[in-house]
Amino acid sequence: MTKIIESLIQAKAAQAHPLLKRIYTKTDLYKQCAHELQEDIERLESDHLALLFAKYASITGRHPSEYKTRLINCDNGNIALCGIRFRGMDISQPFVTVTTTLKPLSVNSINILVDNISKAFHAFKPQYAQFYIPSYLDIEPANFSSAHWDNRILAKSLYTLAENAVQDIACPAHTKCELVSANSLTFYNQYEMAYNKLLDEFPQHAVMMELKPIEDMRTWVAQGFVNLLCVNDKLAGVIIVEPDNSLGMTGFYIIENIIFSEYREQGLGKWMQQAMIYQLVNNQSRQSKRQKTDMLFGTIHFDNTSAIQCAKSIGRGDIGGYLWVATGIE
Repeated sequence: MTKIIESLIQAKAAQAHPLLKRIYTKTDLYKQCAHELQEDIERLESDHLALLFAKYASITGRHPSEYKTRLINCDNGNIALCGIRFRGMDISQPFVTVTTTLKPLSVNSINILVDNISKAFHAFKPQYAQFYIPSYLDIEPANFSSAHWDNRILAKSLYTLAENAVQDIACPAHTKCELVSANSLTFYNQYEMAYNKLLDEFPQHAVMMELKPIEDMRTWVAQGFVNLLCVNDKLAGVIIVEPDNSLGMTGFYIIENIIFSEYREQGLGKWMQQAMIYQLVNNQSRQSKRQKTDMLFGTIHFDNTSAIQCAKSIGRGDIGGYLWVATGIE
């Protein structure tokens, strides 16, 4: 088992996006991949974790041991680390996530894996198998009978982004822009109303983004992660960025990034991200925590084209996304 796990970690590092290979040493990339896989590796044998999962997503007739992560062996010599999951912890929406594979993914290997996953997890009747596809692979939903993209990952070196931000951080004409740290929750009601208004205008955004709960927001405010965009002294947007170590990267993860409806299409989304980048690089209290290899990264739904375009406009690049392939199980 140990040798297989070691090989899977090495394979994940080897399959990383070229951007990450340029930023990190082989040793650091291996460590980050091991960190990313740590929870799923623990789920392989932990009866305790399986029992907790079974309690939260209880399905009649399913034993807790069935909730463990599994190693799926395919006839083509591929091995995949896979686990049953439920979207939003809704037991009516089961899927299997493929955390990593021994061999690089291809259309053929994905089809083989979906067939094996369907058999291994048939008792849960998973509707989809989820794969992370690095952007350098020529794999698209059209290659399968039923598949679609979900979130994309957009990332770039924080210091590279900072160089661009310094050159292009001017506020849009006829406005006074400020990005200020939130020190209380007085903004939350406006944030909630802005979120609901956005959903009224674009109902499809319900699957692309979520309202951040007030309890989570309270924690982020206390940690200094919440910044408010003020335009002409009025609240116009919210951006939340926290130190993170996930998705094979270290640096800062964008948790929330919303411009209120009346301020959209004015270039303020780009300005807010650039101002946040400038703060991250120049904030003296955070300098001791930063490294030259820090990235700014986050996930954006594939259909949220305006948010993707905004992220790209500041220099973040699409390094991959999550492909959902239907299992065909009824």
